[in-house]
Amino acid sequence: MKDYFKEIFELFANCLMILTLALSAHLLLSNVYHYIEVNKSYNYNLNESKTYISFKENVKEIENNINKVDVDNIKDINRRMTALTYKSKTEQCLNEIKTSDFYNLEKNSFKPADIYDYNKTFSSKINSYCTLLLEAEVTDAINKYNIKVNGYDAVKNNLIRARDDLSTDALRLENRLLFNSSYFWTTDTVRNTIYNYTSDVFFTNLSNYSRLTSVIEESSIWYVNEFGGNR
Repeated sequence: MKDYFKEIFELFANCLMILTLALSAHLLLSNVYHYIEVNKSYNYNLNESKTYISFKENVKEIENNINKVDVDNIKDINRRMTALTYKSKTEQCLNEIKTSDFYNLEKNSFKPADIYDYNKTFSSKINSYCTLLLEAEVTDAINKYNIKVNGYDAVKNNLIRARDDLSTDALRLENRLLFNSSYFWTTDTVRNTIYNYTSDVFFTNLSNYSRLTSVIEESSIWYVNEFGGNR
């Protein structure tokens, strides 16, 4: 009887070991498939993207506009200091944009990790410099130097609205990318779902970059109209 129970125990132990090995193999292969999924490249021809072209053109227009104002020739010292504040903060914004990987893309093949990084840079740096800091610093300068400006309320409201909307959207895209993967076997359905989600995030992110620069371009037009007369 003792040997019988010993054999039963050994059989149970062997079965448990086999099940453990099978589960380990399954998890290992699942992770391999997961790695393949999240490292798959997706092709987008940005040279044919009107949104990307518009984004780059917006940046050029912003640069042109801030260079139209000769700040040193503004006679009123308070207006000059306010104009300098706008110019310096906008130049910081442009620097963040022009040094970003997204602005300097020289490829048409992207991995989900690339798209995640573009969105992360947008939310953590570019949106902060181009909406939050720009609006806060210019508003503070206008109040500090007690100058009268025309049409700034609309500019301010647009910057605040863009800041909030784009921040919320960037967080949503980040979460969508993080959960856009599978630890199950890759099927056509899973593969297509990941591709569609990745494509959606990429083009929404592209739209966010374009929208942001459009708002900044509008503010630069206000800047020229308000300070271009050298008053």
